Amino acid sequence: HKHGPAWGESTFEMAQGYQALYDNWEGIGDSFAQVWAKVAARFRQRPELLGLNVLNEPFAGDLFRNPLIM
Repeated sequence: HKHGPAWGESTFEMAQGYQALYDNWEGIGDSFAQVWAKVAARFRQRPELLGLNVLNEPFAGDLFRNPLIM
């Protein structure tokens, strides 16, 4: 279901998910960085690759905890 702007970023669960990444809850930010390190290593010798979009259009974070971030 569509609950808000875009694809639901303004739901409680999605807002907390983004915040978990930003605050590195339980190491999720570290894991995210490790995944991207592996992707970068895999494609580092590919001259046709200009870049990778690590996080496309990130949401502000947990707007329920801090509504002023919006």
